[in-house]
Amino acid sequence: MVLWDFDQQKRILKHSFTGSEFSEKTVPFMRGIAVSEHHVLVGTSTGEPALNCRCGWLVRQLVECLLLGRVLFFSETGEIDTTLNVSEHPVSDIAFYKSADEAQNVVVATTDGSIVVWSGSTKIQKDFILQKPLPSIATSLGIVGPTSLVVAAFTSGHIRVYSSARKEIVAQIDAHARPISSLCVSSKRPQVVSSGEDSVLNVWTISEDKISLDFSQKITNTLVVGSTFIGKNDEAVGATAYDYEGVFVWTLPPEVIGLEKQ
Repeated sequence: MVLWDFDQQKRILKHSFTGSEFSEKTVPFMRGIAVSEHHVLVGTSTGEPALNCRCGWLVRQLVECLLLGRVLFFSETGEIDTTLNVSEHPVSDIAFYKSADEAQNVVVATTDGSIVVWSGSTKIQKDFILQKPLPSIATSLGIVGPTSLVVAAFTSGHIRVYSSARKEIVAQIDAHARPISSLCVSSKRPQVVSSGEDSVLNVWTISEDKISLDFSQKITNTLVVGSTFIGKNDEAVGATAYDYEGVFVWTLPPEVIGLEKQ
């Protein structure tokens, strides 16, 4: 896991899970990451506490996604605050948002294709089902805009948009020709960057009244596994690829980030 400050062009934190943190003699991997205000929520394949990740100024809370379909909430001291038995199926990704009543909402996708929202101010409990089981799996989740649209990327290549307020699907995008490997939401605009096994990176505008493809790049002969917005104003996008140590970076055109051409 790497935290990188692109404004200062330096790495803030790097942590490798070597297996020594876990009781089972397996090679662990990460699955699912979300940000809750000043907390970073990370999922691992085993669900055991990964408490050696530390960053001096960053308050951290680790959320471990069990292959048994549980989500564990860890406090800053490393103690388990809450255990949610979310499903009999493994968790594929998690996302977080706060509703108008200040309730905490954790969106959980599982490998049976379903997406469920768990909510509460003091006690987190199952609230409603956004997506019933599907043949395809939601690999990545994101929250867009003040109305908290839930955006999910699937192995079918589709991006589905759900209204958390109306508790229903509002749009489906034929986004990629192959499974989507990554999806990231801009913190500045109602935009999403997605990347897939078709070697394509796309930037979308997604809101209640508009969906459009704003930017697209194909990386030849490369399996894209991750994508994100970069910069103070999310003026660039980056992508990582399988078996490649570098990061591909593109500066977005002015019209894509809401600026007029000079």
